[in-house]
Amino acid sequence: VFVSGFDHYRATIPYKAFGEAGGNVFICFPKTSIEIDYLKDSKFFILSKVISPEYFDYVKKIAKEIGAIVIFDLDDNVHEVPQLNLAFDYYDREKETGRIHLLAIEYILSQCDFVIYSTRELLSYYKDVNENCTFFPNYLDIKKRYKSVEPVNIKELALSQNCTFDEQTTVIGF
Repeated sequence: VFVSGFDHYRATIPYKAFGEAGGNVFICFPKTSIEIDYLKDSKFFILSKVISPEYFDYVKKIAKEIGAIVIFDLDDNVHEVPQLNLAFDYYDREKETGRIHLLAIEYILSQCDFVIYSTRELLSYYKDVNENCTFFPNYLDIKKRYKSVEPVNIKELALSQNCTFDEQTTVIGF
């Protein structure tokens, strides 16, 4: 798994769990094609935050060449940034640069193979941009929230919830 641009809190739990289950996780923010080229063993490219359409198109091209899946992880509603938020000017619909940034995120979301949203509200807001999407919580404090929960066989649990998979499927769950 190649993960681009994640904030630490967003990546810590799910990808640590994936790594402990035997998966290889590489978290970075490569800025050039040379840095991306060495990621050709990845099966998934997980992107987050707003990146340029040009950068996205290059990552998508590499993913297509190697048969990797491109996933975008969105944890902010960039179309509804409050005026007091420091990011407001970046997404201000009244400014040309803000409209360009919003169009860029819409383009990227629409072109991904799959999109992960950190809240149900984000999923509801953006699901029409790309119907291949799911809700994946923004943060889980396992020590506080799940201190009395015992580990389970995730594949058995997935089957009990009518989730289908085969030997090529990676199952991640909490």
